[in-house]
Amino acid sequence: MRNEPQQPSPRTIGFHHNRRQRHRSRRRASVYVLVLGSAMVVMVIGLAALTSVSIERRSAQADAEFARARMYARSAIEMGYYWMRSDPNWRTTYANSTRWANKQPLGEGEFTLDVEDPDDGAIDAAPNNFVLMTGTGRSNKAQYILQVKLADDRGTLTVVPGSWTRIVQ
Repeated sequence: MRNEPQQPSPRTIGFHHNRRQRHRSRRRASVYVLVLGSAMVVMVIGLAALTSVSIERRSAQADAEFARARMYARSAIEMGYYWMRSDPNWRTTYANSTRWANKQPLGEGEFTLDVEDPDDGAIDAAPNNFVLMTGTGRSNKAQYILQVKLADDRGTLTVVPGSWTRIVQ
C-alpha cells in the first residue's frame, strides 16, 4: 500500500478557508486605505498648484496695469510738451489753468496733466521761468504719477537734467 495523503476533515477545510478569507480582506482594506491616502495627497498638491497659479496670474495682471499707468503718465507729459511746442503763446493760452488735461481716455485707462510754475504758480508771469509738468496715468486700480521740470530759454524748451521724478502716494 502506498502512503496516500490523508484527506483533511471537513472541519479543518472550513478553518483554513476562513483564515485565508480573513487575511485577504485585511489586505484589501489596507490597500484601500493606502489608495485613499495617496489620492488625498495628490489632491492637496493639485489644489496648492492651482492656488499658486491663480496668485501669479493676479500679480501679472497688476504688473501689467501698473506698466500701462506708467505709460499713460509719460504720455501725459509728452502731450503737454507737444502742446507747448505747437503753440508759441502757450504761456498766455493756458495762463488761467494749471490742469491742462483731466481724465483724458487713452487705451485702457486715462491721463491727467497739470502744468505750473514752481516759483510763483503763474506760468505767464515770467517768460523764462521753469515749468513743472505732472502727468498722472491710471489703468483700472493702478496709478502712476510722473513729474518733470522744463526750462524755457527764449522759446526753447529743454528738460532740466535729473528732474524726472516719480511721485509716490
